Amino acid sequence: MVTGGRRKILQGASISTGIVLGTARVVLPGEVQIAEIPVPASRISHETNALDQAIEKTVAEIRAMRDSATRKVGSPLAKIFDAQLLAASDYEFLKQVKDGIREQRRNAAFVYNALVLQTTAPLKNSTDSYMQQMALDIESVSNRVLSHLSGRWKRLTKLPPQTILVSRTLSPGDILTYRELKAVGFVIAQGGADSHMALISRSLLLPVVLAENVYRIINNGDRLIVDGTTGKIIVRPTDEDWAEYQKKKRGLGPTLIARISKLPTFPPKTADGKTVGIGANLTLPGPADDILARREIAIGLYRTEFLYLSHGSFPNEEEQYQYYSKIAEKFEPSEVVIRT
Repeated sequence: MVTGGRRKILQGASISTGIVLGTARVVLPGEVQIAEIPVPASRISHETNALDQAIEKTVAEIRAMRDSATRKVGSPLAKIFDAQLLAASDYEFLKQVKDGIREQRRNAAFVYNALVLQTTAPLKNSTDSYMQQMALDIESVSNRVLSHLSGRWKRLTKLPPQTILVSRTLSPGDILTYRELKAVGFVIAQGGADSHMALISRSLLLPVVLAENVYRIINNGDRLIVDGTTGKIIVRPTDEDWAEYQKKKRGLGPTLIARISKLPTFPPKTADGKTVGIGANLTLPGPADDILARREIAIGLYRTEFLYLSHGSFPNEEEQYQYYSKIAEKFEPSEVVIRT
């Protein structure tokens, strides 16, 4: 249903560039209310078994997302999901939950949620961005577990064409899932340019803009224009806005991959025949890499920050050697400059 209302312009922050025009779909995951339910001794084993089943389903889902990410953006970035797998199946944490169920005689969802909140509170309050990201990864996992425990896990199976997802926050898994459903862009209220969600979005060339409380302003069915280049969001745009941004989008040309494919001879030369040294600047592995390599376009700077972010720890010398070797082999005979 398309809602009415006045045109509104929001100035947000660009997380991933690009321009998209479409219709809003507001999704607020992680809203499950957790009731505290006394459990008699005879039902303790039922609750611990329910927890095991919820963990099993969550682990299977995260593994599927990791495999999907490996196919689409490469194995280094897909390691983001390895961190979530570790959080989901943490033996000591799950032992604490089961002990809590037995000692408190409370339902699995309540005890699990209480321990998650206890764990993530100091991480959220940390000034370290890595610790804050860890809290987001744990919350992403716990939302899945709690939804399975509550029986409220619902998966979208279809989205209308040109859907733009609007949410409080999105996990890397959410980005992959909604991309599979053909979402064209995202608007979020919480997140950061260095978050795992942002890394996945940029590697998949999906526009994302961050704007505070945006999910309270945009309604389901609103027409939206999202400019990931400037961070501007136009809610319920006029026909003139629509025409203007369609023109701007066309002005950007086809997708990055298509544009690279159609580049003239490389390296370019000046009118008097002098070669101009131009190379690509890459931040993330992605679908553009194969075309750059095929066109023998040099890599002037390959940033490796994502390798550290996706590992969740400092990669050792052998891991770095294997990864850099693969990059060199992919782009051979072109030069690759790697910033370590």
